[in-house]
Amino acid sequence: MTTEEAIFDAAYKIAETKSLKDVTSPEIHRASGIGRPLVFYYFKTIDQLRDAIVARAVKDENVKILRQLLITGHPHMKNIDRALRKRITDSLF
Repeated sequence: MTTEEAIFDAAYKIAETKSLKDVTSPEIHRASGIGRPLVFYYFKTIDQLRDAIVARAVKDENVKILRQLLITGHPHMKNIDRALRKRITDSLF
């Protein structure tokens, strides 16, 4: 596994178990032992990393992460098809 993959995997797990807003360089460091400079070497901003997480969540249809985006009204939710949006909404109740 590359350093970039390790950073992404740690960040993805944080988003899945906590929330997308908890994806921060200190949390990534705690989860993976990878320091802040390397996080920002591979992902120029935390928002870039979060966008990559959202893209993967949509690809994997990760309802836990997508549910957070729906609740917060995240702009990425506009691009999700109706069937997936229904599954996410149904998971809320």
